[in-house]
Amino acid sequence: MDHQAFAQLLGNYGEFIGSIAVVATLIYLARQVSSGSKIAKSSTHIELQNFYAATNDLIVATPDVADLMVRLRNEDTDFTPKEQVLINHLMMRWVNVWNAVQIAYDQNQIDEQTFGVWKRDVVGITSTYPGLKSRFRGFLDFYPDWKKDEIWSPIVGEPAND
Repeated sequence: MDHQAFAQLLGNYGEFIGSIAVVATLIYLARQVSSGSKIAKSSTHIELQNFYAATNDLIVATPDVADLMVRLRNEDTDFTPKEQVLINHLMMRWVNVWNAVQIAYDQNQIDEQTFGVWKRDVVGITSTYPGLKSRFRGFLDFYPDWKKDEIWSPIVGEPAND
């Protein structure tokens, strides 16, 4: 074998080994992306749970808020201005939880089954505490563009658009 043929043979081996390296690298990167995606989804779920737990902890740890929740079981209850502020902030926490859940679902960070669990929970909260439901509706009055959005229907208990 002459020098030129030997160089050609080495070049062919080099291309072959290079193509195997490229394929191996692509497989490695695909696995890394898949793993990163699973970690991101898991982290999203944990963050949503923590956000929700913080709201529940507030109710459990604060007797005044727990008392308000009992009174929110009736939609027609009157509240003092101080109580109304507390209720509005509590309602905003649930709006934020639901919005985070909706965003996570829209970005494929939670699956449809998990989204359904959260949705049923939100519907359960607004069914248990009708006084919150009316405040959710009032909140949406401040954001007319949002009011058209179907994502709010679990919170207000009916289609959000007029």
